[in-house]
Amino acid sequence: MNRRRLLVWLGWGSVGAWLSGIASLLTGCAPKSGEDAEGFARFVNLAVLDESGFILQDFFAKDPVIVVRDPADKNVIHAVNALCTHQQCLVNWQQDKAVFVCPCHGSTFAPDGKYLQGPAKAALQTFPTKIHEDDVWVKAD
Repeated sequence: MNRRRLLVWLGWGSVGAWLSGIASLLTGCAPKSGEDAEGFARFVNLAVLDESGFILQDFFAKDPVIVVRDPADKNVIHAVNALCTHQQCLVNWQQDKAVFVCPCHGSTFAPDGKYLQGPAKAALQTFPTKIHEDDVWVKAD
């Protein structure tokens, strides 16, 4: 390869790198695919949630997320990080008791993620929710 060809090759390479950097800046400002302008993403249809009582999605956020209706107010939807704050075990939703229970050490949490009892000392992380056109939307990091 001669010097001229090398310089042309390096020039086009730098233009390509510059353009890909500009493209990533522009797409970083737009909502992610499936998100609305406020950053909420569709999680589940209300009919599916009501049929099963809860929905767990492993790949919705960086950690698994569980969505449940509040047993005291069916108009309220809670979304929580499904990992126990004690040792990161996956919590289970016990609909008959209306609590999240950690199977590893028995910590329990209210539907809104608040700590109730057990070795965990912190609440489950919560995420904002909204209902739009019969779907539950969640805003997760």
